[in-house]
Amino acid sequence: MVSPPSRLFSWRMLRAALLLLAVLVAVLLSVALGPPWMSLSALVDGAHSAGSADASVVVWQLRVPRAAVAVVAGGGLGVVGLLMQDTFRNPLAGPDLLGAGPGAALMMALTVVTGLGGAFVVGPLLTFAGALGGSLLVLLLSSRQRDPVRFAVVGAAVSAGLTAPTIAVISVGAPMATDVLFRYVLGMLAGRTWTMAVPVFIGVGVLAVCSWSTLRPARR
Repeated sequence: MVSPPSRLFSWRMLRAALLLLAVLVAVLLSVALGPPWMSLSALVDGAHSAGSADASVVVWQLRVPRAAVAVVAGGGLGVVGLLMQDTFRNPLAGPDLLGAGPGAALMMALTVVTGLGGAFVVGPLLTFAGALGGSLLVLLLSSRQRDPVRFAVVGAAVSAGLTAPTIAVISVGAPMATDVLFRYVLGMLAGRTWTMAVPVFIGVGVLAVCSWSTLRPARR
């Protein structure tokens, strides 16, 4: 028995509303919790800039940028995974198995260790080039593989091959560079500022526009 379209639409809207509510609760908890501990009244005063200067800095310069980057970057990664699965008609496709994540990590390690990672433009561009190169390598090696399992095996092999030199590069880096690289590889959000958040917002915005323009023809 097939459910009527109106019931399916209402169920999807309910799930979307529940998901949005869960994200909102998670954002509020991430802003409210964490060192230094703040009471609810101090948090509200800091949000309205009516309290102490320290409370305002903690809320608007430390916690809100961290939460904003987490939501925007996490949403962008989810969209990327969905687009990859839809493009390759493979439910196992994703940034890691496609080589994009390990390729970006390898190039990030090289840029930080060599000193190019401090450049605001050069570092992200080289990291993007590494992600693109890793993806092209997986696609080249699996161009004749129609089986999703074999595609995943090829992607895992390429990812392992890119991860090994990444670890080697990290091991020869300076202690400060190693700390930066571990933060990048593990996806840590500590110390995120509005300056660091701007490239994330721009990148996800471009991704959203491209995704919308790609999905529109499919809806017609």
